[in-house]
Amino acid sequence: MRNKKSLSKALLAATSNLHTAGFEADYQRHVAAALAIPAADVHPMRVEAELGARNATVGGSLVLEHETQLAKSAASVSADEIRQLPSYASALLWADGIVRRYEPTPSDVKKSLSRGRELRSLMLAAAVMLSLTGSVSAATVAKIKKGRGPRDTAQDCIDLSVLLGGVPADAAAKMAVTSADLAEARTVGELLLTTLKPKRAKRVVNKEHAAAVDMRDRMWTLLDQRWERHVWLAGAILYGRAVDKYIPTLGARTSKTVQTQQPVAPAPVAPAPVAPSPVPVPTVPTNGVASAAGATASPAARAK
Repeated sequence: MRNKKSLSKALLAATSNLHTAGFEADYQRHVAAALAIPAADVHPMRVEAELGARNATVGGSLVLEHETQLAKSAASVSADEIRQLPSYASALLWADGIVRRYEPTPSDVKKSLSRGRELRSLMLAAAVMLSLTGSVSAATVAKIKKGRGPRDTAQDCIDLSVLLGGVPADAAAKMAVTSADLAEARTVGELLLTTLKPKRAKRVVNKEHAAAVDMRDRMWTLLDQRWERHVWLAGAILYGRAVDKYIPTLGARTSKTVQTQQPVAPAPVAPAPVAPSPVPVPTVPTNGVASAAGATASPAARAK
């Protein structure tokens, strides 16, 4: 039985090649196979690319530890295909990276919005103080203060950076806002405005973005198909219905699901039962005298 420490080392060894510089080469290697998948068979990626890539590679590594046992199975499990999983995983990560160029992740937007709010509060406080001395327009500051919501935060960052950037040098020296803060606020504001869409805004489909998403989904399908046909099937051979306890699914949080038990050897097959010998049927001679076989006759037969 494998302990947790050795399992962790195995997982690290299995996923180390996912952090190399061969992503684009693997992507180019599998483009033709991805494009050959019929559109009806392509399914969208519903989990994080990094998680799916890692679980596919880890699962492949775990079943290959029992390659000798799998070779004795009649199932069409290919060890060579399993060894190619890191290459498919790298191709998926590259395809996902292309998609991310067109759509920032929710976590990126959240960080930018949080920083935008910090900068807005800092600059607004400085603007209020400067409005009291007449260095900036009090009406402009009052209008900015009314801003609510993420898009207003983005616009306020831009407006405040412009407003404070135009104050006299002597007044600017008294602000707790630096020129770097103003530049960052403008950058964050512009980024958020291009990311945050109004609730009723009509969605504009970018053809390049749509093509990138389609290719990403095709790479995901390619990986998923090979994982199911070879890794999952190998796990089912080794562990039966308990396969998901020992081989992580592509969307599983591996550290919580993978257990450390070796596959249970199949129970020996019991020999086929031998057919019982036929029971002898007693015969009664025509002269009425029982034969030797009649000694085993039933009481009713002997009574005759």
